[in-house]
Amino acid sequence: MKTPSLLFAPPACCAVAFCALLTRPTLAEEFEQHPPHEHGKVTINAALDGNQLVIELESPAVNVVGFEHVPRNDDERAAVSAAAELLGNGRGLFTLPKEARCQFEKAVIKAAQWETTDDVPGQPETPGQHADYEARFTYRCWSPGHLTWLEPALLDKLHNIIEARLNIATPRGQQSEVATSGRAHIAIQ
Repeated sequence: MKTPSLLFAPPACCAVAFCALLTRPTLAEEFEQHPPHEHGKVTINAALDGNQLVIELESPAVNVVGFEHVPRNDDERAAVSAAAELLGNGRGLFTLPKEARCQFEKAVIKAAQWETTDDVPGQPETPGQHADYEARFTYRCWSPGHLTWLEPALLDKLHNIIEARLNIATPRGQQSEVATSGRAHIAIQ
């Protein structure tokens, strides 16, 4: 089954579709919508369903590890390991209201698939190389009605982020916001 593309849909429609897909696991596994690959920019999708909060991060690898080629030396391999630890741990990446009593449950990471064409040690990256990270963080919020804001603290831990697009879907509605700082306080409508 092919899922229709939401590439040209307004952000609010994308958030609605994202939330709908969370409630139908078979479709969610088939759905693969990727934002444009833009260095310095990330997409964060957050959906609250009952007391489960799911936050997804989509980012070019250069924002996560500082490069988009097969790791070529010990420093680059260490950066990949550090990114796996940071994202896999999942704690401290998002700040949520204490009143919402959200508890981190798990993280699922899809690490970058490094392109190997033109990957020659000592050569600069070619402009056509792309690698992306995708991460899904699940929280259990025991008082979800108090989930009135979030702060994407992970942006301070990534490389050279200039903009984060946040698409948020809750029972109260959908919204799309742009954050330009990792400590941006995003009110949830």
